Amino acid sequence: MLFFVIAVGGGSLLTTVLKNLYVRERPSINPGIDAIGYSFPSGHSMGSLIFYGFVIYLVIRTRQRSWIRWLFVAILGMLIIMIGSSRIYLGAHFPSDVLGGYIAGLIWLILSLVALEWIQWHSRSPVPPVYALRKLLGPLYRTVRTKLPFFNK
Repeated sequence: MLFFVIAVGGGSLLTTVLKNLYVRERPSINPGIDAIGYSFPSGHSMGSLIFYGFVIYLVIRTRQRSWIRWLFVAILGMLIIMIGSSRIYLGAHFPSDVLGGYIAGLIWLILSLVALEWIQWHSRSPVPPVYALRKLLGPLYRTVRTKLPFFNK
């Protein structure tokens, strides 16, 4: 739960930082939809990918039947695509804004999930993928830990 909050909250903070870094004006196609703030990257696209992407990760990690998991993955994947498409359709963003939001969101989501997996691996989690990764990387980790002096403190 903590990593979910960190991933979504950190994604929101990253969106704000990127918007203020790029300072791209929004399209003014539809005056009724003119939103406040900068356009690139799309916060809705980035946020939906991070939020629903994390939910997809959690659904895949469950022990539900395979068809149920993939049904949820398909539904949530379509929801992510529809949210980004709606931002273009409404004229609130350029297509590149939505694509940039998806790319930045995917990078942030991957970093969040790698951090979660790393902590589970480091805490000796019995979850099978974590165990397999620990078994694969364990000898390398022990070698690096003994060879580098700053690990021995």
